[in-house]
This record gives sequence, C-alpha cells and structure tokens, in this order.
Amino acid sequence: MRRHHLHRPTFRRRGCSPAAGLLGFALLGFAPPAAHAQRVELRLDVDKHIATVGEAVGVSVHLTIDGRGSYSEFLPPRMEGFERRGGGMTSQQTEIVNWQVRQREVRSYIAIPLKQGTLTIGPAAVRISGKLIQSNTVKVHVKEGSSSAATPDQDAQDDTLDEPQAAGPSPGVPRGGVLPSVFIGAAASPTKVYVGQQLVAQWRLYTQSDVLGFQMLKQPTADGFWMEELESPRRLRFERHMIQGRLFYSALITRKAFFPQRAGTLVLGPMEAQIRTMDLFAGPVTRRSEQLSVEVLPLPQAGQPKDFAEPNVGRYDIAAALDRHEVAAGDAVTLKIVIRGSGNLQQLVAPKLGKLDGLKVYEPKVSVDLDKTNELQGEKVVEYLLLPTRSGKLTIPSLTLQYFDPGKQRYRSASTLALELNVTGKMVATGTTRGDGTQNVLGQDIRPPLPARTLMHRRQPTAIGPIRVALVIFPLAVLLLLAAYDAMRQRLARPTERALDRATAKKVRESLRQAAEHERAGDSAGLFAALANALREQLRHQLGRPVEGLTRDELRQQMQQAGMTDDLVRDVINELDNCDFARFAPSASDPQQLQDATQRTRQLVRRLASAGKPFKGRDRSQQVNLEPGIKQVR
Repeated sequence: MRRHHLHRPTFRRRGCSPAAGLLGFALLGFAPPAAHAQRVELRLDVDKHIATVGEAVGVSVHLTIDGRGSYSEFLPPRMEGFERRGGGMTSQQTEIVNWQVRQREVRSYIAIPLKQGTLTIGPAAVRISGKLIQSNTVKVHVKEGSSSAATPDQDAQDDTLDEPQAAGPSPGVPRGGVLPSVFIGAAASPTKVYVGQQLVAQWRLYTQSDVLGFQMLKQPTADGFWMEELESPRRLRFERHMIQGRLFYSALITRKAFFPQRAGTLVLGPMEAQIRTMDLFAGPVTRRSEQLSVEVLPLPQAGQPKDFAEPNVGRYDIAAALDRHEVAAGDAVTLKIVIRGSGNLQQLVAPKLGKLDGLKVYEPKVSVDLDKTNELQGEKVVEYLLLPTRSGKLTIPSLTLQYFDPGKQRYRSASTLALELNVTGKMVATGTTRGDGTQNVLGQDIRPPLPARTLMHRRQPTAIGPIRVALVIFPLAVLLLLAAYDAMRQRLARPTERALDRATAKKVRESLRQAAEHERAGDSAGLFAALANALREQLRHQLGRPVEGLTRDELRQQMQQAGMTDDLVRDVINELDNCDFARFAPSASDPQQLQDATQRTRQLVRRLASAGKPFKGRDRSQQVNLEPGIKQVR
C-alpha cells in the first residue's frame, strides 16, 4: 500500500499575507520554463550497518526534486543476498519557498539478510526527462546469528565467576510489612556487575485508587555511575497487579541504564515525589522509594590486553568500508568504521587509525545512534577522511576492537577486514599561489651581468675647468634628486597598519561573498574552500607570513607566539580541519550545516582581527603585498 502525504505549500517569506501567497502560487504556474531549473538528488540510507543473519534492516530511499518536474520511472534498490519485504511505503511532501518548488519523497523497505559476509544494498534509480539518475550504495556487514543453546562444556567453562542473571527488573515492591495504598517501587537488574557493565533500573508508581496529581520532587542520585535515560513516559499507563492479596495499579515512572565507573558498593539514591489520589482526602502525600545497592566488581586482570580501555565493556562487533575503492589522484575517500552492540557506546573507545603509508588522515567525525528500547544498544560510527599522497595500490590495515564481555566473563576482540584503495593518475605537486616567499627569486630568463672584456685607462687632465666641474656635478645632483624622489615615493607608498587592515578586510569580504554565492548554488565544496580562504587571509595578516604551507602544529606554534589565546588557536585549527573535511564529505550539503559554518567563520575572523596588533615584533619590510596598489617595501 502506498501512502501519499501531500503537505500544503507554505510561503516562508517574512511579511507575506495569505492573499499575496495565493497570488504568488498563481503566478508560479505561469512562470516560464527556464525559471524552473531542476536539481535531482537520490540518496539511500540504512538504519544499521552491522546485522546478523535473519535480522531486519531498514532501508529508505530519499528523493528530492527542485522544480515542477516528475519522474517517469522508479527502480527500487537492488538487494542481492537479502529478502525484501514491503513494497516501498511512500511519504511525499511538496514545499514552495521563495517561489521555488521542492518535492520530497521517501520510500521505505525491510531487508532480511540471508547469508554472512559484506552485502551491498543499492543503487536505486529514477528516470526523469529521459535521464537515469542513480543513488549511492550501502554495505552491510552480516554476521552469523547467535545460537540460543550452548553445549554443557561451554556452559561450564563460561560460569567461572559468580555472575548474576540478566533478567528484567522486578516490580520493586518493598518486602515485609503492610503496604500503603500508594507507594513508589524501585528495582535494578543485575545488582552484581563489573566496572562498565550495563544495569537497568526502573521506578514504578503503585496505587489502589485513581491518581489525581503527581509531582516529582527529587530524582534518584547516581554517584559513581554513567547514566543514560531509556524511557520516561509523559503519561502514566497503569497495569493491574495482585500484591499481598490486594489489587494494585502500577505505572512506569522512569527506566534508566547505569554504567558503574569504579569498583565497590555503589548506591542509587531514592526517588521522591508528591502524589494525590482519590483516597487521600487530607491532600497530597510525599513518598520515597528505597535506595538500590549495587556490588561492582573490578575487571579481571587475567587475560586483560595491554592498554585496555575500561569503558569497552559489553558485546560489540565492528566493520569498516570505503565509499570508493578506486579514486583519481588528488581525490579524497571516506573510511567509515561502524561499531554495533550493547553497552556504553558514548564512552566506548574505538580503535585508532594510525599513520598510513601513502595516505593523509584527517581528524575523524564521530556519531552515535542509540536504541533505547529495553537496554542501551546501537551503533557508533567513526568517519575518517583520507587523502592519497601517492599513486598506486594503498592498503588500510585491519583494525581490532578489544572489549570485555560480561556475559562470557572474558576479554574478546573483533576485527575489520583489510581494505585496498587503488589511486590512479599522476599526483600533482601541492604548490601554493604567490605569497609563499618565492616572488623575489631571480627568474631563469634574467641573465647575470657579463664581466668587462677590457679596461681602458685614460690620462687624467691636469687642470679642471668650470665647465668640466659643472659636467661632473650636474649628473651627481640629478642622481641625488632622483634618489631622494624615489625614497620619498617609496615612503609614501609604504603600507601602513590601517592600509593593511583595509586590504585584508577587503579580501576577507570577497571570500565571504563567494561563500554566500556557493551557498545559494548548493555548492558545498566551493563554500568550504571560500571559508577556508577567508580564515587564511586573516591569519596571514595577523601573523605576517603565508600560512598555506604550514602544518597544523607549525600554525599552532605561530599563533601562540603571536599572543593568541588557546581557545582561539583551537577554534581556528578545528574550523580549518572542518573545511578540509567538508570539501570532500558528501554529507556536508545540509543547508543548516552550511549556514552554521559560515556564521562560525565570520565570528572567527572578527576574533582574529581583535586578537592583537598584526605583525607585532616583525619587520614591516618582510610583509607580503596584500592588495594591488599597495606597493611592497623591499
């Protein structure tokens, strides 16, 4: 079944009345065809990159069309090695913003992997105006499904420690005594864990009559724990329970996942709330739950890998993939490392990608997608931008994740496969524009002066007449006047601090103007290149030297020597790395990301301009020429 959700077009222009909106919509239908330039984007996504055989993988195809056109044919994504379920449920949306029509469509599928290995989903395709447009492909790493039964020998080998069963939390009813008509119960499971192991605690409200009011007064304290909230319903949903022969209604207040950070006996504090029910005629009462004690064991030393990261406790799997396996020289590739499992994914330490032969590695982009159904699980994605520095076949070695499995009570490891990248073409030298300090080098087409072949000796006159004296003094006077004129002209043409500031501000404004044009055109690569150029121009002015050829460490040292604060140095270098990463990253085309990057760059330029007096402690004669018309002093 296909579901069509057609949203009413909305006009977002500030101050636009409904009548003007209807008029604009009418005029839009009579606009000439040239005004509706179409841009088609087709993207394929999955909800998980690591799965087991038989586990459902959600697949979505996102289609965006800028303009009033439509496609004539849709080809669903290829799913070799999967069983496809569902006919592609569709949601559609049409927007009109600033007289521009944008159509969005999303098709959803369920893919069931049938075998192990690295399987590929996609591409999907649409045919529009006679042209076939394809989406990207996505790789899913499929593992063997976990077995539900273990052999007796394996069970005996695994039960070497007193590990509590990971059953669901009990209702948390206080033991002993007569229960009041309304109370708060607390339960945690398991109550005996290792450092970093996940435990789930929940707090429930029990009542024998209708609840008229509930107000939280104090949340449970969790000193020594890392906490992630799993579920906190906005409305209480009650269930029936028979407790001590009496009928109670219970509702979940909150469920949280806790990860102990140190060994010993840790305590989850009580929850306190004010409750009013039909049976409490005197008004609301205050109820507190019991505190929960958790025994935390240290991680075993036997078999612990060297330099083991304590947060890596749980059950994990890891996979790695390149977005392309063959690139031309000078193009970048993205390496995506996906870690999936159950545990503290926020604190999980992923294996680091060291120095690679023939590849420049940029700082990674890390994202976490959590599933908070019953326990904390999900995916941690680490994306590296790799830039080849030589041609040929390059190898990315296998990465190994070391973790402690509390269920098996032993240290385990998961590894990725080694990947190969083929770089074709000839590498181009990474030269920079003028301003690298080589503009004063003697050109090859200028020959040195030749030595004189002979020296002519003439007899000097014994008497010097007035005419000869005049002939000698006149050229010298002319030369002195010319030298004085040239010195005065050079002094007047020497760039002042204010002139250099104006020249730099002009160049920065030009770069930001180009960035705005690229943003309107949807060219993310051109936008980030212009933003990086604006930062480098301001840095060149403040430091008094070109920065294009400096490494990040050299640039950090130069900025610190210029008296810039550590916060400013860190923010500028991070933004330059972000620009380099986003020029090649296909996901950096979101309009909000482009606007945020432009705003951050403008703020950094202003902070650099006010960071201190440019060229402090430097000779003005060593500065480069920043603008035509301002002559460089030699």
